[in-house]
Amino acid sequence: MNRYALLPVGCILAGLFFLFYPSPSGEDALQQLPASTVTLSPGTYSAMYDQPDWHGWKAFFIMKINDGGEIEEATYDYVNKSGDLKTQDQAYNQEMINDSGLGPSDYCPRFAKNLLVYQNPEEVDAITGATHSSRAFKELAQAAFKNAQTGDQSPIIIPQPELAAPAAGENH
Repeated sequence: MNRYALLPVGCILAGLFFLFYPSPSGEDALQQLPASTVTLSPGTYSAMYDQPDWHGWKAFFIMKINDGGEIEEATYDYVNKSGDLKTQDQAYNQEMINDSGLGPSDYCPRFAKNLLVYQNPEEVDAITGATHSSRAFKELAQAAFKNAQTGDQSPIIIPQPELAAPAAGENH
């Protein structure tokens, strides 16, 4: 049998494979990135802002590193002076969904989930519609991640950068 006669069959099979193979999509799609080569010390690491933003919410981040040096849990959220979480505030979530298409109950867990996948905050992408929260997540997660590299489990307090209202067109 002529080996060139099998070429069209191979091309069709390859095309079907790529057509039906599930590929990641969306902003939280898993990128094909190498595993992090950073060594993290087991323990719980946290970072938060020193005061609330202009909406009255204080961002915080907590991650737990297992004995294998991997991030096994991550929490990113905001708390107000009453102790309420932004992800649980129905009215605020609806306001943000109406304004930018998604609310904290959508993007806060997405940041944490993506960190568990990538194992490095540098590799977690920003989320469209959550500009300020993307910045806050990166800043807080990177600070906690840096402490996890040295094993320093002291809570990190960072000065709040958002004491004034955001510029027009920027989303929280």
